[in-house]
Formats: sequence, structure tokens, C-alpha cells
Amino acid sequence: MENKKSRKPFAKRMILPAIVAAILAVALISFLLYGRRQKNIIAPFAQDSPEMTTAQLFAGPDGAFLFHYTVDSTYKQMTLFLTKYEGEAVIDRTEATSMDLTGDSDDTGVLGFVPDFRTYTVNAVSSSGGSKISFQTSILEDVEDREHYGRGASAIQNEMKISDGKEIPLLALSYGKTDVEIVQAEDLADGVTPAADYTYLYSAVFSK
Repeated sequence: MENKKSRKPFAKRMILPAIVAAILAVALISFLLYGRRQKNIIAPFAQDSPEMTTAQLFAGPDGAFLFHYTVDSTYKQMTLFLTKYEGEAVIDRTEATSMDLTGDSDDTGVLGFVPDFRTYTVNAVSSSGGSKISFQTSILEDVEDREHYGRGASAIQNEMKISDGKEIPLLALSYGKTDVEIVQAEDLADGVTPAADYTYLYSAVFSK
């Protein structure tokens, strides 16, 4: 019995990235076929869109957050950053991953995040043309009684203009031991400080 129990968290960690990748594949195909594409724009999928309906069906209780983007041929790379806050203070900022863009034509892609509080991870995948990247980040590492923390999330609600080297906030995840005050992702980029015990901001930079 002990071996079976110990295998469950590992199985979840293996299954979740596969689910995220499947969600992204469906979303990208659907968007390429039916989406209205403007150049140099990143935007969330509408909550009532087929892509989001499919994503929420598979994502689990913490939901999924999907974004689509189109850039012209001058853009060569997309880089994703994770900024961690403890209270109002930034305690860490790292480059989560980066992906080369086609560079020889307009590039359309889909980016998705699926938090999972049961495994204290966030799984993310980006797919664009012939390229795909995936990564996983941990949340509330070394935090005592983290299983009792409340949580909330906010993602951008409107399309954002892409410009060279500009950091674009996409998703803010907030966690608190008592009350959880959710900060808007856009507000963090504008210098607003979060009020939750821990906040994780995922953002993107497109570069020429």
C-alpha cells in the first residue's frame, strides 16, 4: 500500500504535462482554423470559447489559462519570466524558459498555464508553428501548512500590444494563509504591490 500511495504524486506530475500539451494542441489547431489574427497582439481566449471549454474540462479544480498571440516576422524569440513575491517584496525573478519564433513569416501561437494545488506545481506549454516548449514550476516551496492556504488567480482580460522587449504580465497566482487578496496581473506590471502572503507572476517578453 505504501508504494501505491507514493506513486500517486509522481503519476499526477507525469499526467498533468501531457494534459496541458493536449489542451494546447487542440487550442492551436482551432485558433489557426477559426481565429481572428491581428499582428503583434497577445490576448486571452474568451471564457466561453471552445478552446477554454475544452481546457477547463481537463484542467481540474484550479482551472486553466490560455492565451493566443500573433507576431510579425521581425520577432525572433519569446521569453517567459516568473516573479515571486512574499508579501510586497520580490524574493525571486527567473527566466522560466524561452522559445525561438520562426522569423521568416508571421508566427501564431498558443500559451497555456494549468496550476495544480494538489501537487504544488504550475504546468505550462507554448506551441507555435513547428516549435513547442513546456515547463513546470513549484509553488509554496518550504512553506509550512501550505495545504491550508487559500488561493486565487487573475489573468489579463483584454488583448495586449506586443512590442520589442516589453514585458507583458499574463497571470498572477495569489496564496494566503487566512484571507487571499487577489492582485490583477496588469497592476503588478504597473508597480502595484500585492497584499497576499505569496504571489507568483508569469509574464512574457517578445524580442526581435
